[in-house]
Amino acid sequence: MMIFFNNLGNSWVAKGIFTALALSMVAFWGLGGLSNNNQYTEDAIVVGKRAVSANELLNAFNREHRNLTQMLGGQYISPRKAMQMGLGNQVVQQQVALLLNDQVKEDLGLTASNAAVQKYVEHHPAFADALGQFDKNLFYAYLQQQKMTEKQMADKLQDELSMQHLGYALKGIAYAPQSLTNIVYRYQNEARDVAAIAVDTSKIKLDAQPTDSELKEYYEAYADQFMAPEYRAFSVIRLTPDLMASRVVLSDEEIEEAFAAQKEQYVVPEKRAVSQMRFETEEAAKEAMVGLTAENFNARAEEKLNQTPDQTDFGFVAQNELLEEMAGPVFGAKKGAIVGPINSPVGYHVMLVRDIQASQTPSDDVIRGKIKEQLALNKTYDTMYETVKEVEDILGTGATLETAAEQLKLPILSIEKTDIAGQLATGDTLDDSLNNHEMLQNIFTLQKGDTTPMFENGTGYLVAQVNEITPVHQKDFADVRDEVVRIWTAERQKEKAETVTEALLADVQAGHAITGKTAFGDFDVIRATGIMRNNPQDLPVEAVEAVFAQKAGIENATVIPTRNGHLIAVTERISYPDETKNDEAVAAARAELQGQVGDDLMADVIAAYAEQIGVQVNQKVIDKAFAVYLQSAE
Repeated sequence: MMIFFNNLGNSWVAKGIFTALALSMVAFWGLGGLSNNNQYTEDAIVVGKRAVSANELLNAFNREHRNLTQMLGGQYISPRKAMQMGLGNQVVQQQVALLLNDQVKEDLGLTASNAAVQKYVEHHPAFADALGQFDKNLFYAYLQQQKMTEKQMADKLQDELSMQHLGYALKGIAYAPQSLTNIVYRYQNEARDVAAIAVDTSKIKLDAQPTDSELKEYYEAYADQFMAPEYRAFSVIRLTPDLMASRVVLSDEEIEEAFAAQKEQYVVPEKRAVSQMRFETEEAAKEAMVGLTAENFNARAEEKLNQTPDQTDFGFVAQNELLEEMAGPVFGAKKGAIVGPINSPVGYHVMLVRDIQASQTPSDDVIRGKIKEQLALNKTYDTMYETVKEVEDILGTGATLETAAEQLKLPILSIEKTDIAGQLATGDTLDDSLNNHEMLQNIFTLQKGDTTPMFENGTGYLVAQVNEITPVHQKDFADVRDEVVRIWTAERQKEKAETVTEALLADVQAGHAITGKTAFGDFDVIRATGIMRNNPQDLPVEAVEAVFAQKAGIENATVIPTRNGHLIAVTERISYPDETKNDEAVAAARAELQGQVGDDLMADVIAAYAEQIGVQVNQKVIDKAFAVYLQSAE
């Protein structure tokens, strides 16, 4: 939003709007304005009349932790690591936003109808086929990807759509004066014709090349530019699931005990092949059911909804994969039965049970195999955590890393000379599995022979011992000669470019034509007609602001620094649009400006409502809830 609206938040206008409309927020994503109540209570977060307990906060954290694992393709991230990544703070913010939304909806009676949810889904571009029509297959693929049921999606959309009413209300009362709209329209559509000489520093030709004597003088005078970083050589033990898996042994008793306890979890539930027609009204659904049979279902769907059999086919679904409203009737019907109309948040459904696939139980051998895989995976991580503690215990006695590796029969790696960023002295980069930022930072704070704490690297754990320290030192001249030449040349070109640019500017201001062929060399010339702030054409982006601050005329030529050197620019002509001759464009500018005003009002109202209902984040309760993760090796 432009600067002349930035101070609106503290004005009596915003407070008056809030009092008159009793409006609230759409979402509250930050914690900067929340009070920090240090008195201990069982509630971690309190918003108005609603609260989240410590247990509820932990449950929310665990859900987000599982989502994080899925987002990383199944790569294990421990709760402790997730906390270090900021997941705890993120969950707290999410819970504050959810409580505020619920409180606002209750206070203001905000809601969204089933029809609104249905319309939103059917018109969302993410669920449209190549012809722009709603494709339920895309919709269900999305649900599967998000691990959501239709009901969960419908509830989520009802919450979000109901909160949009507030935003529409605020933007509806936002006002953009016509006089201000005209100013903004002229500013946005100002056009300029520009001519410029681009002095590229790298193209400046030098009269002579440096001698070795000059380079060595430069090498000595600017020694700090030719320094090799401090290097450290270290040994490291890397504990990974792959390494630990070879140490896992499962007894027959363990497998049989798990088999007895988990066998039922591997039963494939009953599934049914279902087709559906979905209507916006109950009357339309009932009309479609008149004379409807399994044999004419597809024909009726084509007649009433212009749907092909593929578009009506749900495929085989389990009971928990259907909306709650559908699940009971569909799974209570016989094969070939017509069920409906069923009212759900996304419309009125007429269902056909085409086929029934009975529940299936895999053979005991198959189930045992799956259980064995899961037990082995679990035990692998248990073994890894136990080994972490054993390594730490041995090192805690003052023993070396080599001793720990020998006692526990663990492989140990030796790394030769790497800097703090993981760059090896050879020019290569440290292997990704060892290039742990936290570990390297720690290594460079230790003395020779010291050992780091245990660090996680996303796939396991790392612990290192410093073997050798190579201090910062100046590189040999022979090794950096080419770099010295490059820097010497660049500085000389820059010095000469300054002189050339001053001379060219004086020449242009004296009235000489802008040309690339000059006494100082050949340079690129830019001639741009009708450039705009959002369309600079060939003009360097970094020069746009300065060009649009120029007055027209060759006498006003200026030098503008660019990333490649300098630009000697002349604005030859300035033109503005006539706002009286383009009503459509001016109306669009006014709508945009009105939307920006509405956004500013929304921010003011959000802050006012949050302050009025009260938001407390009880940090002591949160710290206590998360302490188990922060103190654990996991």
